[in-house]
Amino acid sequence: MRYLSSLTLKLRQEIDTVPEYLSGSYFSELAGLRGIAIIFVLLYHLGINHFLRRYNCWILGRLGVDIFFVLSGFLITTILLKEKVKTNRISLSKFYIRRALRIIPVAYLYLFTIIILNYLFNFNLGFQSFIGGFLYMKNLPINSFNNKFTDHFWSLSVEEQFYLFFPFILLISTNKTIVIALFSVIFILIFSLLGYHHIGLPFTNKLYNLICKICMFLFWEGPFTLFIGSLFAILSFKNIINLERYKNNSIFTLLLFILAIAVHSKTFYFYTQYLSEFIFDIIIGFIILLSIGARNVFSKFLNYKQVCYYKYYNNFEFIKMPRRLPVRPAKVFGNFFVLVVLSIMALIYYTYTFIVWGPRA
Repeated sequence: MRYLSSLTLKLRQEIDTVPEYLSGSYFSELAGLRGIAIIFVLLYHLGINHFLRRYNCWILGRLGVDIFFVLSGFLITTILLKEKVKTNRISLSKFYIRRALRIIPVAYLYLFTIIILNYLFNFNLGFQSFIGGFLYMKNLPINSFNNKFTDHFWSLSVEEQFYLFFPFILLISTNKTIVIALFSVIFILIFSLLGYHHIGLPFTNKLYNLICKICMFLFWEGPFTLFIGSLFAILSFKNIINLERYKNNSIFTLLLFILAIAVHSKTFYFYTQYLSEFIFDIIIGFIILLSIGARNVFSKFLNYKQVCYYKYYNNFEFIKMPRRLPVRPAKVFGNFFVLVVLSIMALIYYTYTFIVWGPRA
């Protein structure tokens, strides 16, 4: 009872201080975790599963994306809460300008690159197929937005849509944000499971069917995972989750990460779609908190991986692209030159953004 009363008190209290381990402006360990996430995505797109299938296992690209989403939800919420504590307000204009400058330039550079390559290689892609990328609506089920060169924009679309509405919720009240996030996560998870396993009302009930489909869409293509990251940030600020005593235990964090990968795998004996992904997201949330400011082997490994992260991310789409380009010997040299120039432009952008100006959350 004493624990429950203490928990209730912490949940009701407004946040007025920043935890010491979250007071820094940049968390290098989380950049390393991003590096691991992008490696999983790269391995998936490079076709590593062709070699792993003989061992009855495979890597899902979604695993890396889920890590990104939990990280994004955690970091964005942390940034906003810090500002609210320090200035007693959240500047929406500054927030949206920072997000726009961080994401739009390189995303639009890529889109314009594909438009140029579409002209050079004659991909027969209409401009309408690029609209979903430019408007960050690729995650919506609109057939006219389909474009194999911009399919990966679905994850950026999810994040941008989350950035649009989440700060408004946090601006009203932190406690209300917890209620909304918890309710959303639980509601979406339950109805996704019910819909997937066809449990509950007969599926001839159109309203029930529609609710299940919306929840399943929000689970895979919406803010579900981002909300989990946000909840971990808020609960950390309220000191409801405090893992300081476990941070120096390298084996514990490493085993937790291995467990997360195992749970996410479809070859895992107890794998249950939706529920396994949910457990994976929760474990990643704990790994984030265990990694920040820790002085253990796993944390040092993440610090090393941050060096590789930006290089992998910068070349991600260009690694996938050669398999899609039609072979036209007469244009090979000219087209290759264009690819090299555009790659250098992207490299310069990332160099100035993350090295000269310094990386930020």
